[in-house]
Amino acid sequence: MADNRTYEELEQKIKQLEKEALARTHELEKLANGLDCFYGISKTWGKSHFSFEKKIQEIVDLIPASWPYPEITCAQVIIDNLKFITKNFKETDCKLSCEIIVYGKLTGVLDIFYLQKKPEMDEECFLKEERSLINAIAEQLGKITESERMEETIRVSEQKFSHIFKNNSTVMYLVDPETLKIVDANHAAENYYGFAHRNLLVKKLTDICLSTESEIRNEIQKAEQANRDFFLFKHRLANGEIRDVEIRSTPIFLYENKLLNFLIVHDITDRIRAEEEKKKIESQLRQSHKMEALGTLSGGIAHDFNNILWIINGNTELAKAEIPQGNPAGYNLDKVEEACRRATTLVTHILSFSRQKEQKRQPLKISLIIKESLKLLRASIPANIDIHRVISSQSDVILADLSLLNQVFMNLYTNAVHAMGKNGGILEVSLVDLEINKQEAALLHNLTPGNYVIMSVRDTGHGIDPENMERIFDPYFTTKGDDEGTGMGLSAAYGIIINHGGTITVDSKPGKGTIFNVFLPVYEEVEKEPDLETFKTLPSGKERILVVDDENSLLDMLNKMLTLLGYKVEVFQNPVEALKSFKTKPEKYDLVITDQSMPYITGDILAKELMNIRPDIPIILCTGYSELISEEEAGDIGIKSFLFKPVEKGNLARTIRKVLDQS
Repeated sequence: MADNRTYEELEQKIKQLEKEALARTHELEKLANGLDCFYGISKTWGKSHFSFEKKIQEIVDLIPASWPYPEITCAQVIIDNLKFITKNFKETDCKLSCEIIVYGKLTGVLDIFYLQKKPEMDEECFLKEERSLINAIAEQLGKITESERMEETIRVSEQKFSHIFKNNSTVMYLVDPETLKIVDANHAAENYYGFAHRNLLVKKLTDICLSTESEIRNEIQKAEQANRDFFLFKHRLANGEIRDVEIRSTPIFLYENKLLNFLIVHDITDRIRAEEEKKKIESQLRQSHKMEALGTLSGGIAHDFNNILWIINGNTELAKAEIPQGNPAGYNLDKVEEACRRATTLVTHILSFSRQKEQKRQPLKISLIIKESLKLLRASIPANIDIHRVISSQSDVILADLSLLNQVFMNLYTNAVHAMGKNGGILEVSLVDLEINKQEAALLHNLTPGNYVIMSVRDTGHGIDPENMERIFDPYFTTKGDDEGTGMGLSAAYGIIINHGGTITVDSKPGKGTIFNVFLPVYEEVEKEPDLETFKTLPSGKERILVVDDENSLLDMLNKMLTLLGYKVEVFQNPVEALKSFKTKPEKYDLVITDQSMPYITGDILAKELMNIRPDIPIILCTGYSELISEEEAGDIGIKSFLFKPVEKGNLARTIRKVLDQS
């Protein structure tokens, strides 16, 4: 009996184990089917050549095989109003659904149907495991849809970018940031650089940019540190032309998700040149303001200084007239006169330099000017500088302003001496004749063809650096120290010679000296040098002259000078008092000499008042400097003569006599 129970228990135990094994096998089969499904989904997802619709349909077809009873299972997927079903699809009451979520939004649904009732062993239509499986498949479908949309967006963006890139009129290209190789370029880049597309794609940035690779990377690094996205470079085109460009760069992922630099190129050559021109104009404007200020200052200085010079020069002439001929003091007085002439020339330089005085040109023998100027130079330069003068010109008469010409010569001499410095050397000044034809004239700043005299100043100094050669005639450019020069000398010299119908050229080699060549057109007539004059040989008279000037020392000198010439002189320091005296006895005077710049009444106003009283009274107007009246304006008023101070005794005597005789 006991054995029978033992056998029955054993048999029941075996059946229980078989049942559990069958259930376990069933579960493993379901798990294996699910894994096969996910493997199939993953494999389908990776088929890049499949369209999105084909991928979804293939996944839907895989689903029934992953279910416990594939022969009675069908499925459908609805995404974006697109419906995908299995071949055996039929809706039944036994349905399991799951939402498909894309980017957090409901985009579709996955439905599973059993076409008939399941076997008895399953307690309900869909088990818990089947619900987990449909959730996992729906999640995968959502990810596939997200990925597909992202890829589609990228494809569309790349297509749009490619269209814009290729057809844009702005120069664009793509560069590998690691190698600086040009990966792609648009049509505008081909046209701008002058290279075919295939030729651009074998180049690196360094092939078109004048900067080295390290300089380019340093510039990019500096731009990143300064938080700016543009760089300034110089690029060389296919024809060799160098252009200034502004490059804007931004990183971009293209071509199999590789990081590239997207470069946009703008040609700024014209802008750079415009900015340089603007700076040049601003510099010229500043120079103009400086010159205007200098002119205002020099005008005031000239008036007072010319009065002083006239006093010194006039009293010197009076002193020379008092001493016997041959007196040793005569030599000293000659030196005083010479100093006065130099000072007068200096004032003329200042006025001409600031364009406050009209240039007066006359025929001049340039060889004589060179001789005199070198005599003055010899006394002021070191003894270790030898001066060589080589004059071979036979037709050295030019039409020029003497003071301005002296200014040019002295400037060239001074620069030559400065270039030789403490070591000394040779200063050679030569003068030759040259006939310039049309072709040669065109090369020399478009000179007029004809006969020229060339004055050359050569030194054995340190020479001029090549980078400075093109700038030496620019205003305010100088290589000297602050206490050695202003940079205006050569600029002023160049302007003076150009205004005289000539030009200046320069040739220099570092360490081998410099030569300046001054070209001036030849004048056909020669002016005779005036003979030395004394008070006895000058024209004189016995008329009565009224002299008005606010400078007492000048009045005293003029009184003595005119008295020596035989005239009866009455002087007034105050123009108001002079006008009162004239009103009392207007017929008393034969001539009036008046200064222009005086307190209370200026010379031109005084002249008008005097002529209102007596219209036929001859008047000579003298000025050291005046912006208020010119020689032409004085003539329009009725003034007979207009003299600039200081007035040399001979010029004064002849002018007085001429005015009186004409009256």
